[in-house]
Amino acid sequence: MKKVLLALPLVAGASWAGSTYYAGTQAQPAYEKLLANLNQAAGGAFILDMSDYQAGFTDSVAITNVKLMHTDQPSLFQLKHHISHSPVGTDPEGARFSASSISTTLNMDTIADIEIREALAKFDEGKPFTLFTDVGFNGDVTSSLMINALSMDYEDGNIAFEGGRYDAFSSNGKIDVSGYLGTLGLDNGSGALFNIAQSSAEFDLLQVAEGVYTGEQQIKFPSISFNDPESSVSVRLQDIVFNSSTSLNVDKIDTESEISIAGIDAPIPLNSMVLDTKLKGVSMEGLANYMTAWNEVMRMSAEDATHSIDDIEQQMTTAYKALLTPGSRFTSEVTLTNDGGDVTGEVGVVFLGDGTQSGIDNMNTLADVLQAIAINLDLEADSAAIDLTPAAMFMMHPMAQQYIRVNGSKYNTNVLVADLMLTVNGDQQPLVNYLGDSLYEPLDFSAAADY
Repeated sequence: MKKVLLALPLVAGASWAGSTYYAGTQAQPAYEKLLANLNQAAGGAFILDMSDYQAGFTDSVAITNVKLMHTDQPSLFQLKHHISHSPVGTDPEGARFSASSISTTLNMDTIADIEIREALAKFDEGKPFTLFTDVGFNGDVTSSLMINALSMDYEDGNIAFEGGRYDAFSSNGKIDVSGYLGTLGLDNGSGALFNIAQSSAEFDLLQVAEGVYTGEQQIKFPSISFNDPESSVSVRLQDIVFNSSTSLNVDKIDTESEISIAGIDAPIPLNSMVLDTKLKGVSMEGLANYMTAWNEVMRMSAEDATHSIDDIEQQMTTAYKALLTPGSRFTSEVTLTNDGGDVTGEVGVVFLGDGTQSGIDNMNTLADVLQAIAINLDLEADSAAIDLTPAAMFMMHPMAQQYIRVNGSKYNTNVLVADLMLTVNGDQQPLVNYLGDSLYEPLDFSAAADY
């Protein structure tokens, strides 16, 4: 029994050392995985690359350069990563068991601008944020972005920010994110106040192809307000919600997004707004190829882009061709309300194609383009709602009466462009009557290519 008791610490110690060594071998891949995630989040505006990596037995340190795309200038700043590859450690939630735990902070000394450096140092703890990342033995990634609070005087005013937090979990292409940003308030010192109440965000996504995700997203702002006693301007927006839903229908991507403002208190005749946008029938493969091509182009240096403009043009043209397929449909509907009633407008565009597989190979003239799409525009408004706006003075103008019908207490109009015909409220006219010979002149994309 005594031998067993004596052996247990030795076995435990050996196991710990073995686990630490194994976790240590996974530390740099874990950092590289974090780097890949950060580059993806940068969306092509910045590029992050490793500046230094110092490996240790239980801990390692990595330095990351953050640069603007398409520039040979030095890095804007650096991030410092403390990597713990002990199998058990701590993070904001307490104990954790993982292959590597990474704590990322901003390396303040690498910011050249002294004023910016001094301003960032005013965040709590002397740093704007800390990103905690745990990479599990199975490759799962758990992250917590802790954004520190800030209170800073500037000129005669003050900025007050309550901080925030975002938690994310990634496993086998599935990404769940939730978090909040605390209240942000700006005071210019003369009574003008700008305030954004604490916002929340939730994302539930699944990667279905390179750079392509399906799932739900929601961002909420309870209120945004601005008040300036000197100019007597006061604006308050309430219950601002952004919702987005993307789904995979066989090999096509359908997405719908909605932005709504439930309450608007402003010096304009507007009480609420809803904007709903739908895009259906986008090729999943085409979208993945487009994202890949776009990322490759964004990662080219300015010199590379200058010397390979023909390659870039061909690459992006090929990507565009595969993006939309015949049958793809775009619709956007906006609804505005005021004390007089509602105003609703909707525009819909259907891509019919030109008869080729891509749908665009035979587009040589403007007529070819217009023949390949159908556009529909509908507008309906309560006349009492229009009467409260400056648009009321135009409704009785002879030009407006050609396009807008009065139906009792309603204004409405319908415009359709299809088969090279323009139809307004049932009155059909050939587009050639409006566009003349320009319909059949060859399209010239050389200017766009040069750009």
